[in-house]
Amino acid sequence: MNESELTQYCYSLKNLNLINNFSIIDKNGIPFLDKSNLPGIVIQNTISREEYFQTGKPGHWILWIFKNPETHYQTHYPKAQLPDIELWDSLAGTPFQYKIRAPTYVSLVNCNTTPYQSTKSFLCGGFALYFAVARMIGYSILDIHRTLDETDFDRNDNLIRDFLNLCQFFNSKSDMQSKVARLIEYYTRKIA
Repeated sequence: MNESELTQYCYSLKNLNLINNFSIIDKNGIPFLDKSNLPGIVIQNTISREEYFQTGKPGHWILWIFKNPETHYQTHYPKAQLPDIELWDSLAGTPFQYKIRAPTYVSLVNCNTTPYQSTKSFLCGGFALYFAVARMIGYSILDIHRTLDETDFDRNDNLIRDFLNLCQFFNSKSDMQSKVARLIEYYTRKIA
């Protein structure tokens, strides 16, 4: 997924008042994020724009969810251990692997450790957006992971394609919540 496609999906969600503060940035953008924009969602590429223009390779999209201390998203962690940031990567990478620095005002980053996408897939931006939307409408990290298969990456790509197709037809926030809930229920039952 290229940056313009990802931006188009994000703006359609912003119009539903689901995501107010979001950014799409390259590898070098995280340290420059302003705390006044929190809470917020950042979808970041693992390469810089300069690297992209030099190599023509698109890089990989990852998701950062920056949380406001007063905001309590559902999670499988006890309340006292809530991380300041959730980093979600469909390939289960870490900031260190990508040589990305977290902002200095962050005390803890929670990263997933299970890959859900093949390195041959080009849907990483869709995976990031799916995770962000599911978290913002109240699904826990564990709920979302239950919709994804640890070995069947084609199945996971199908879930993301279904999600991206739904994104084109959301009429309202409640319509989006209902459609995403049905999608999550459908894919959760297929694993169980």
